[in-house]
Amino acid sequence: MSFDEVPECIASRPEFTPEVDLDRASVYEQFARLGLRYGPAFQGIEGLFLGKGRVRSTLTETVPNDGYLLHPTLLDASFQTLIGTVLRDQQRGVYLPTGIGSIELGEAIQPGVPLECFAQLHQRTEEEISGDIEVFQAESRVLAVRALRCLFQPHPRQEQAYDSLLYRHRWDDQAPPAPAVTPVAGTWLIVGDAEGLGVLLENQLSAAGANVFHVAGAGPKSMREILASLPAGSGLDHIVHMTALDLEPAGAAVSQAPGCLSLMELAQALGGRSPRLWLVTRGAQSVAGEDVNMNQAAVWGMARVVVQEHPELGCTRLDLDPLAATDAALLLAEMRSRATEAQVAWRQGRRYVLRLDRFTPRPVAARAEISPEGTYLITGGTGGLGIVFARHLLARGARHLVLTARSGGAGKEAVLEELRRDGAEVRAIAADIGNPEQVRRLIAEIDAEMPRLRGVLHCAAVIDDGVLRQQTAERFAAVWKPKAEGAWWLHQVLGNRPLDHFVLFSSVASLIGSAGQAIYSSANAFLDGLAQHRRANGLTGLSINWGPWADVGAAAKGDILDRLAERGLAGLDPAACLAAYDELIGQPVAQVGVCAVEWDKFFKNFPGAGDSFYLPLAVHTSPSSGGEGNFLEQLMSLDMDQRDAGLRRFLREELARALRLKSPDHVKPRQRLFDLGMDSLTSVELGSRMQAVLGIRLPSTALFDFPTVEALGNYLVDAVFGSVTADEPPPAEVHGAFDSGDVSVNMENEQDEIASLLRLELAGGMQGKLS
Repeated sequence: MSFDEVPECIASRPEFTPEVDLDRASVYEQFARLGLRYGPAFQGIEGLFLGKGRVRSTLTETVPNDGYLLHPTLLDASFQTLIGTVLRDQQRGVYLPTGIGSIELGEAIQPGVPLECFAQLHQRTEEEISGDIEVFQAESRVLAVRALRCLFQPHPRQEQAYDSLLYRHRWDDQAPPAPAVTPVAGTWLIVGDAEGLGVLLENQLSAAGANVFHVAGAGPKSMREILASLPAGSGLDHIVHMTALDLEPAGAAVSQAPGCLSLMELAQALGGRSPRLWLVTRGAQSVAGEDVNMNQAAVWGMARVVVQEHPELGCTRLDLDPLAATDAALLLAEMRSRATEAQVAWRQGRRYVLRLDRFTPRPVAARAEISPEGTYLITGGTGGLGIVFARHLLARGARHLVLTARSGGAGKEAVLEELRRDGAEVRAIAADIGNPEQVRRLIAEIDAEMPRLRGVLHCAAVIDDGVLRQQTAERFAAVWKPKAEGAWWLHQVLGNRPLDHFVLFSSVASLIGSAGQAIYSSANAFLDGLAQHRRANGLTGLSINWGPWADVGAAAKGDILDRLAERGLAGLDPAACLAAYDELIGQPVAQVGVCAVEWDKFFKNFPGAGDSFYLPLAVHTSPSSGGEGNFLEQLMSLDMDQRDAGLRRFLREELARALRLKSPDHVKPRQRLFDLGMDSLTSVELGSRMQAVLGIRLPSTALFDFPTVEALGNYLVDAVFGSVTADEPPPAEVHGAFDSGDVSVNMENEQDEIASLLRLELAGGMQGKLS
């Protein structure tokens, strides 16, 4: 048929029986997989019902009335409906409308009345499709589009090579720091330690000249109470946090997280104070493939976020040898030295330091195959990543899948039918994976009714992120239970049975940290430790630290990927992720990161990038070009008035950048930061930029201490050019600029905004924002 031969659209509402129906989430998930990422305003399809060359959609009833005869969102939703005719078998790429035979408007659209769109495909070639569209309200036709032509364009994004996305933690043997002979000055607080090491360290610090307070166990006392109990005027220069040493390995104690909760409370209780923080663990890390204490590993995950949200604490992590009675003198030597290493471990008398490096897969004799005779369990299986991997396993030959979620398959019937269309057995089973009894029932059902279980993919997750200052024990438990406890109970119930795959979906948050994701990072670090534990005990185990996926998951929504890209973390191509997965499940390794990082940009935005942890990557990174690198030097070359104006202009530019305002001119001196849209997360990001460019640290309480643009500008001018340092308390008159009655109101609004933003942005992490 030529496009000059325009078929007549029927005038009455057509009827047909669909073969597959998809809900809204599934429709736009599949569009995103193909490269069509529609924003919220253009997600007008509520349901899509597919037949052979025909499709019906239900459209949103709320049609804006802005003076249009036909609103663009309605027209676009009807175009999407025609594209839906080829949605099931479309290759990766986009269809772009390029021609229309005619458009006919019918009856006026009535607000609140459901709309239905019918599309008929008339022609399809490799290059284009064409068809007709009609939109009805009840029996009245409101729109007819004849001979709509759509040209196929392969996805424009350059495909990622999966082997360029792989990273690992590496422990390097390093000589101990040179011994120090100067006295240890200042006031030290030691918290925790039932094994007695704290007492030994207390004695050594006191003998070296320090003023030491030791709380052997926090018990019922909160960190605020502990800090408040210090004598008035004693100050606080160092905190040695040893609570993690009291943690047993996972097992009966898996629900305990006192080390993480204590560290979280400490960050909250310190307020504007900035003592040096030393975090001491024992066996939290696997230096050479040995077993780990997973509960202590989780504390390291939270610490990676402490470093980003509170760089003023200089958090140093020290992991002791679990097989040695480490002398307190070893700790004291590290604390007295001028060593700059922030992550240190001792094993068999040797000192190791942590590095982030690229991972190169080893050649393997044969690819890890998927058996059509086995069963594969995917927890969180009806979520975005769960469905992606269900499709992938089926494409690789699996015929028996179990997908679990707390709601089972409710609301996912259309997707499940799609997965079953080639005869595969796909069961959706309701189970709370963090409940051991439900896990036992789940595995018992699989054992009794399905082929042998050969593989587990643990994708379950709950995301409830926010900066450390906002977190609570209840929010911690909600995130920890499905991610960490769920993984543990799967491991416990399955015991030592042989599995081809036991894959834990972790996050880049526990690999390098992610501001706003302290709880998520700690739970994922538990997963990293569990994979190490299984490997050390002869079982299969792999933890993959996923970065944010471009077309699926929370990070694919809104402008989150753009915000992450500005910081140097690009979205992952799903095709590259699946290729990486296929490679990694056959590798003799317990933990690998999969993330796309532009290191030049990352180092520019993250002040902690100067940490030697990144040294293997930094040596291969070109210095940033342009004038930003010497901005402070340029300012210092100006006279005082020009310095002041230049620094304030820089602040307005950075605020506009962080808040995604169109111009710095929208930032007025006397505007309150909360009114501009500033929240705790953007405050952390702004602080990172201030440290990276100006070399100063904003106090963690900056939003409250300096509530207006002018007040924050005054502080920066004093901190950069005056006698005030970033660690000193702000002048009293600045505190007075913030009316205390406004704090609770603003914090309530801020809490809602951050919870909403971070559910999308930092999951999945820096998936969306990180898997």
